[in-house]
Amino acid sequence: MKISDHGRLPANRCFWSVSIILIGWLWVSDVQAQIRVKELFTLPSDQRIVNLIARPIFNLSDSLGTTNSIDSIIALAKNESDQPLYWYAHIVRLRFQLSFHVDRKNKAELASGIHILETYRRSLENCPLPITTAGYWHIYGSFLIDHLQLDEGFRYMLRAMQRFEQIGYDKDPQGFEHLYGIGTIYYRFGDYPTAIRYLSLAERYQPRLPMRLRTAALNTLGVAYQELKAYDKALITFRKALNQARLNQDSAYLSVVTGNIGNTLRLQGRTRQALPYLYQDLAFGESIVPENCAITCLFIAKALLSLDSTRKAHDYISRSRRLMAGQLVRNEYYVNYSEVQALYARKTGNLQQALFWTDSTTRLTDSLRTIFDSKRLTANESRLNAQRYLATLQHVKAQKEQAELIRNLSIGALLLLTILGVYALNQNRQKLRLQEKRQAEQLAHATDQLTQYINSLQDKNELIDQISAELALALRSSSNPPEADQHLDTLRNSVILTEKDWLQFRHLFEQVHPRFFETLRQQVADLSPTELRLLALTKLGLPTKEMAYMLGVSVDAIRKSRHRLRKKLEHQSPNTALEELLARL
Repeated sequence: MKISDHGRLPANRCFWSVSIILIGWLWVSDVQAQIRVKELFTLPSDQRIVNLIARPIFNLSDSLGTTNSIDSIIALAKNESDQPLYWYAHIVRLRFQLSFHVDRKNKAELASGIHILETYRRSLENCPLPITTAGYWHIYGSFLIDHLQLDEGFRYMLRAMQRFEQIGYDKDPQGFEHLYGIGTIYYRFGDYPTAIRYLSLAERYQPRLPMRLRTAALNTLGVAYQELKAYDKALITFRKALNQARLNQDSAYLSVVTGNIGNTLRLQGRTRQALPYLYQDLAFGESIVPENCAITCLFIAKALLSLDSTRKAHDYISRSRRLMAGQLVRNEYYVNYSEVQALYARKTGNLQQALFWTDSTTRLTDSLRTIFDSKRLTANESRLNAQRYLATLQHVKAQKEQAELIRNLSIGALLLLTILGVYALNQNRQKLRLQEKRQAEQLAHATDQLTQYINSLQDKNELIDQISAELALALRSSSNPPEADQHLDTLRNSVILTEKDWLQFRHLFEQVHPRFFETLRQQVADLSPTELRLLALTKLGLPTKEMAYMLGVSVDAIRKSRHRLRKKLEHQSPNTALEELLARL
């Protein structure tokens, strides 16, 4: 990993480079902040987060006012059931507290920051929006990496990255910032191709972002190209960043990006073209970003030494040390300073000093390589991928077990339903058989009763016929014939079926031939009671003589009645016998 000649960010720390840029570029008063909160809720809900990103309301010099503004957003979002804004405001409050309360020069800042982060863990990891949880992991990971807790920090970042990719960066209102943060992390670990991939992807997601954040992303992308010695791409990217800085009138980034253009030209060997840019960087930023300009002085010294201007180079080395006085010295500065001192010692013929500074450069580079080793990224990626693979296996296994359980329960339920169905079917069959048996028994019983009843009537008729004949013979020899005729008529009238006899007969008949009389009346509406009785006896197939006795009429009357009845019924089938017509009923 080559550290010495890469370009610069305003700060080498990822968390501060994102959080301070995100929150600190617009300073407003309390009144303005409250107005912005009210204006925010006049917008449609899907535009509020984007608007808040584009026009932040926070004042880093006023902790209480800013906290009140965020709390107002949280309360109003809760009242309006705007969950995305409600949880995003919690993320913003977390970032603000880290930016405001964690002193970068305080050795206890790591513990202080972790304490703040942990107070949000339960709510943000258990919130209903996965993208908010991923945002929390992103902040946590960036903070840990910024404080050299690299393995744990990068695991947080990887978890966040995988969650963002599952959700889709197009659905993440902070997609640009998250991709920029991930790309910056890969850059710091020297994985420049991956850094370029994420920083280039970030360019697709720029919804009304502050210009400075976009400038920072382009600057980091240019530095990554520079590290890969893709100098032409680096220059193109730096010029885009320079245009953004000019549009935003951002003096700090005008200095940084101008210096990076000059350093790229120097690395290409175009030293004389590089120096004007480096001088301009120094003029722009010496009072604004002195730590950045301290490194620029070292780049100028390198350029001057390549032109054999040792005296001027020495002046810029000294100027660099003065600019770094009182500043937080970064590793990047130490490496470049050792390199310049080694070059200066060789140019001035002090080989012992040159060897000392060369060894110092090597040790610093090796030390940084140990800390920011890309293999650590690979190891953590592999570990997280393995964990994700095991989790996937467990999920698949659980799904398989659940599917097997559902299948077994389905088979059991189907088998039980089949058994119940077969049992119910058998029960129904047995019930039907029992009903059929009972109906058959009832029909047989009714038929027997009807037959016995008819037989009794026949026997009775025969007995009456015999008695009538004997009585007639006896009476004819009697001395009083008229009285004898009267007794005979009385006897004959006694065999006529009474209404009680008819009701008993009809009850038995309808058990053997149900709906017979109902069907008759539907087909022929004007049948008399006597005709109904005659048709019933005809249906039973009784001889005419017996029907005559049973009805108490003459045989001739039976024949005439049958003829009339056939005429009434034969409209269905002309020239058909009465018995055949009745058989169809």
